Amino acid sequence: MAREPRLSEAVKTAALNARTAHRLALLVDTGRISLDLSPDAWVDRFTGRPGTDAVPLTTRAASRAYRLHHLPHRDPADRLLIATAIELVCPLVTYDGHIEAFAQAHGSRYGLTTRA
Repeated sequence: MAREPRLSEAVKTAALNARTAHRLALLVDTGRISLDLSPDAWVDRFTGRPGTDAVPLTTRAASRAYRLHHLPHRDPADRLLIATAIELVCPLVTYDGHIEAFAQAHGSRYGLTTRA
């Protein structure tokens, strides 16, 4: 049985994780950001564009998230995002200083890179 190609082996794609969609909805709900559409419609529009894709949260990424021992904070959402990026072998686009510092200090150990 042929394995599915990893994101990094496929056409360059901007991937949207389920946790990111959740965070987006939370930011809208709390008034920290506003969108021209509902969060659901915004995500559908974003993932419907060429070069974008929604990626699932897998059980493998969920179990790997717990094993990120060098990550100083215990935020499960950040851990899930990081573990998904590691699983997909793709850079994690973030402005989160904690995640960037973790990637710089320990990224080679876990296979994580970040981009702002």
